[in-house]
Amino acid sequence: MAFTYYPHDPAVNRKYDPVEASYYLYQEYFIRQNHWNTHAGKAEHGHDFKGASPMRMSIDLMFLIELYRQLRARSDSRQSDLLNRLTVWLDFFYGGLKSVQNDSGSWYTAPFSGPSTGFVVNVMSQAYNHLPVDATRLAKYKEIADLGAQAIATQETQYFYNGTGPYDGPEWYTKGLAVYDCGRYCADGSGYAKSPARRHNAIATNAGALGRHAYHVARINGYPDPANYPYRASLVRLAQYIKNCQLSNGGWKTGSLSGADEGSYWRCSTANNQQEFVIGATCLAPVHYNMYDIIGLEWAGHGTTYTPQYQRPSSIFVDAAELGGNFYATLVQRTNKFPVYTDGNNYGTHNIVDVNALYRAGQSDCWDFHTSDTEVPSWYLGVAFLGKNYQGLVDQCFKREGFMEMAAHDHGAFDDPATVYVGKIDFRGDGTILKDWYVHSNRQTAKWGYQNEPCFHRVLLGLTGCMEKGLTIYG
Repeated sequence: MAFTYYPHDPAVNRKYDPVEASYYLYQEYFIRQNHWNTHAGKAEHGHDFKGASPMRMSIDLMFLIELYRQLRARSDSRQSDLLNRLTVWLDFFYGGLKSVQNDSGSWYTAPFSGPSTGFVVNVMSQAYNHLPVDATRLAKYKEIADLGAQAIATQETQYFYNGTGPYDGPEWYTKGLAVYDCGRYCADGSGYAKSPARRHNAIATNAGALGRHAYHVARINGYPDPANYPYRASLVRLAQYIKNCQLSNGGWKTGSLSGADEGSYWRCSTANNQQEFVIGATCLAPVHYNMYDIIGLEWAGHGTTYTPQYQRPSSIFVDAAELGGNFYATLVQRTNKFPVYTDGNNYGTHNIVDVNALYRAGQSDCWDFHTSDTEVPSWYLGVAFLGKNYQGLVDQCFKREGFMEMAAHDHGAFDDPATVYVGKIDFRGDGTILKDWYVHSNRQTAKWGYQNEPCFHRVLLGLTGCMEKGLTIYG
């Protein structure tokens, strides 16, 4: 099919078919710029098989699997070449995952250390259900999907539910109902809550991964009733925890303890109006981390109901995910921005932490490390998984920049910016863990991300959701 991409012009209301738009991006980056062959498996590009890195390759493969599925459904002749490349890339992915499987901190041994395991299980589950490949390859896809799902459920039961690890057993889930309480920011005298050392993005994506595994693997391998899915208890507990944590606060504002750019920030002290460094801030929620809560709950809804992934399940988890989507839609509507961080606060006046504006106006002596001056539309694209009711918010994301322009901003941006040593930081706030801490010195002006192509991959994730749910793309 002939397709022409026009440079982004916000004054022109130009809509694209999501499949054709995705194929164009695939040609531009995966073929012309050799994205996969250049970066996959390489630590220096954040695409290796350790820690959080498999997530990047997983998002690549998720995007390509869905693109293939769409081309096949249309009997499009381009499907054959894509499938040939995809199977080779999945072979490489399988080999890399197996090579580190039993290493400390791997996708298999530490599934709650980050979102990689959830994305790995998702990819292999989808590959198993959607790709017409030989039995040997199908067995490999199923092997990884099964191993990852089993690892998630085992550690959920052992370390979270039974409390035999660094968590507090069943109480851990109960505390998700009311433990988070956010104060206001800068000079109003109220306190600040801290987030616990639990990564919401990993919990949410693991809940979603079990949902994907249930539907794409277990459903067609002896478990046609979702109530009998072997890991259903873990799936439901994890999804309930994410749902309860968010909804009990009236907004999507619990973040992640995941480093200087994710779970900590500079804030103005209410005592002396001076800068202080805070670890694990609950209320300054990073939009991209909460977006994983939305996506994970949506996937969990399919796994607990066996509703096809291209339809909306009747599920409390999807209901909760949509409340999260509504929060972001309201946030963008009220601010006319795509802020990097929010403080939730029930859609109140402090939805944006704009300490920089106060600084410039002479109302504060502090220059905040994270600011509403920085906005990244690609971080909102995950709402595409919620379906056509969120077409308007997806349009606004693309309208700001255009899908190719957003992807191009940090394609190839693999190096860290300059960093500044902060000093020893009390990581948990109780004196038990002191760490050397560094911050990105140019984060205030880095509009489009800073490492490992975070915006590029979020564009791929958003386009995957658009293809799944049939949303159009604004150029």
